[in-house]
Amino acid sequence: ALGHLWIKDLKSGAAPRRLTRQTEDFEFYPSWSRDGRSVVYTTWNDQTFGTVRVVGAGGGEGRVVTAQPGHYLDPAFSPDGERVAFRSSRQGAGLFVMGRTGDFVRRVSDAGYSPAWSPDGAQIAYSTVLVTDFVYSYAGGSALWVVNVANGERRQLTTLDAVQPAWSPSGRWIAFWGVDPRTRQRDLWTVSATGGQPIRLTDDVAVDATPAWAPNGDYLYFSSNRGG
Repeated sequence: ALGHLWIKDLKSGAAPRRLTRQTEDFEFYPSWSRDGRSVVYTTWNDQTFGTVRVVGAGGGEGRVVTAQPGHYLDPAFSPDGERVAFRSSRQGAGLFVMGRTGDFVRRVSDAGYSPAWSPDGAQIAYSTVLVTDFVYSYAGGSALWVVNVANGERRQLTTLDAVQPAWSPSGRWIAFWGVDPRTRQRDLWTVSATGGQPIRLTDDVAVDATPAWAPNGDYLYFSSNRGG
């Protein structure tokens, strides 16, 4: 089955809410630009295995921004929309940053997946283990780190299992999910961007994953099997 990009209209009063198909290929890892005009994503097909593309919010054919061969994952727009962070196997593998048109590529870390920019664009939070859409098969074992984009300095935020981080709009918090080694539950947490004791947000048998902050920082959206 093909995986396409769709946009859901959360303001629509109709049920179900309106969905707009954006692309025609096999895609993963969409990331909005803050101005809402573009989406960056990774696409797979028989000719291009793992390229990064940018498409306008109106849909259409995405523009390829990674010409060099490599296995590309997890692209994420910087807060100003001028840079894209991504995971790649190129040049020794790791996390890279490039301009939104694919120029000025440089590696900022030799490890990392699911990059999440700080609101000021100076730092990137990342996990050390790849998690696909199949969250039920993720067994744990990831760490949560932050890297300084300018100089590559890194620091670990928590010893808890942590994947798919999301930086709050205020810059104060980083949300993530992970596997509790005692219960094997998959729950949501937040931790201060400066480190410290994480705060558990969910604690039940439901599988909770992929946290994303509301633009005002008051709420977290996430995927879950609670309630069906």
